Amino acid sequence: MSSVHESMFATSGIPLHESQMGVSVVYVRGARETTSFTARRSGETARDLALEMDITTRVFLLPATSLVIGGSAIQPRVGDKIKEGTKVFQIFPSEGGPPAVTLKVGDHDWQVHTKLVS
Repeated sequence: MSSVHESMFATSGIPLHESQMGVSVVYVRGARETTSFTARRSGETARDLALEMDITTRVFLLPATSLVIGGSAIQPRVGDKIKEGTKVFQIFPSEGGPPAVTLKVGDHDWQVHTKLVS
């Protein structure tokens, strides 16, 4: 894809897709957070029989241009949180699976693996 097409995709295609297929979230690092933005996500809930509780995980695709705190672009990292409505998800280190944080092809989205914490 040419740089002109990539630029058009980043400025037009991605926002259109996010607005149609995403959820509103706020990215949180410590006491600081982004303004709300649209992220895509997938998730699952599994029952831990030993602990007798459900564990909810989500993979979020976060637009790199939306991760701005205090006027500075940030990169997601383990320990940061994502608020989706009343639910809070935390980025956790990988346990033998894919990395917790990955910059996706084209450098437009961060993929982060999270677990529901509240």
